[in-house]
Amino acid sequence: MQRHLDNFIAGAIDWLWRKRSPGLTLIRISITVLLALLGTSWAMKIIVPSPSGTFQVAFDMNQGIPAYLIVVSLVLTVILFVVGIILLILEERNLGKKRAIAIELRGLRYTTGQALKDKIPRNILGRRDQILVNIIRSDGRILDPEEALQQIIHLPTSMANIEAGVDRTDIAFVAGGLAPVPFSFLMGIQLDDESGVTLMDWDRNGNYWRALDGKDDGCRFVVSGMDKVGEAEEIVLSASVSYHTNLTAVTSTFSGQPIVSMTLTIPSTDGHWSEAKQAALAQEFFNTARALCGTNVKRVNLILAAPNSVVIRFGRIYDKRNLPALTVWQYENGQNPPYPWGVSMPVAGQKAKIIRRSNGELN
Repeated sequence: MQRHLDNFIAGAIDWLWRKRSPGLTLIRISITVLLALLGTSWAMKIIVPSPSGTFQVAFDMNQGIPAYLIVVSLVLTVILFVVGIILLILEERNLGKKRAIAIELRGLRYTTGQALKDKIPRNILGRRDQILVNIIRSDGRILDPEEALQQIIHLPTSMANIEAGVDRTDIAFVAGGLAPVPFSFLMGIQLDDESGVTLMDWDRNGNYWRALDGKDDGCRFVVSGMDKVGEAEEIVLSASVSYHTNLTAVTSTFSGQPIVSMTLTIPSTDGHWSEAKQAALAQEFFNTARALCGTNVKRVNLILAAPNSVVIRFGRIYDKRNLPALTVWQYENGQNPPYPWGVSMPVAGQKAKIIRRSNGELN
């Protein structure tokens, strides 16, 4: 019992002195002033009239501080404390209107099942809720691509239902996922028009959802192959972030198509934890795709090896109206063909659909 009481007191003190709030700031100031007064020698006499006479309480600490200064200080302290309490109540009422919505794409069998909403950063205020896009069957297997596609296509509807009747400024979205690259990219496409989306990713070393709170190592893309695009109407864009893409498999699968490569100088599975680095990489990806608008390219086949947060970010930045049509392909190591299916993205006036490939042919 004592341990729980100690934890409660420690937590209350931590909340009072660490939480940032105008109301709490005034309360802290009032407490500080009161403690300063108690620690200063002063004198005061309080006289309370009663039917049987007067009741007197005297304090005398004999340091010569004028009594009126003590009285004024106490009055100001009480005013600050009361105003702080009022502001704190108003802040808590406003906080009750806010909602922090986790959009989690769950599509890999080996996850622990820990919910993204339980790891929303504390600086994002509001009641925690979630939109779970689960493309895993009850037996643990991944849904067929066509079934999984429908789950993600309905994401904007789920978001619209949450936003209905709520002030948009009171809602904050946090997005993350563990799923095949084409579906994570499609999720990013669907989040394109939502401002202020915070991305998180799964830390496979620590087995928990983590914010993008790392340092920028300055590693950026090296782009090659733009000079080979020529008059081609369809090309391959290969982007290597976590691993080098399998260019042998790419060449055999997309025979005859020019390949534009974007490769980090040092691809890494643990080099994506910087928000600033991700933003820079996304801008480079966008610039490369935009450069294709000055050519005859009508469709881009994207081969992307990257962590899910990077994939989602790339999907968010891809311009649905002005950039070429886009198919994002799924790599299956050891299969023939190694890129058996992809998702044709809802860009350039097209609808999202699954594209399958067998024996080198699309169907």
